[in-house]
Amino acid sequence: MFRIAKDLGRTVYELGEIISYEEVMEWSVYYDKVEANRVAKQDLYLARIAQMLCADGKLKLDDFIIKFKDKEEENKDLIKLDGQAMAQIFKGIFGIKD
Repeated sequence: MFRIAKDLGRTVYELGEIISYEEVMEWSVYYDKVEANRVAKQDLYLARIAQMLCADGKLKLDDFIIKFKDKEEENKDLIKLDGQAMAQIFKGIFGIKD
């Protein structure tokens, strides 16, 4: 929410007044995809630089890419909330009444 507010030049409170919960969720999905792409490209660029600095020809690009846990394993301990529960949390944060 804070990143969306910053990028739109608004406060979080202002966003709560002008956009719906559904739109916030759409922005979140968008940012997740954009950020994942940016990080993946950055990792590739840095791996390529490291490979070039080694310059022995024995190591492959893949040898320099940091391997992280996959999303499923990473998220196994997270609490799963349905859309209704998330909407109630969002409404509580911003004091929105039904």
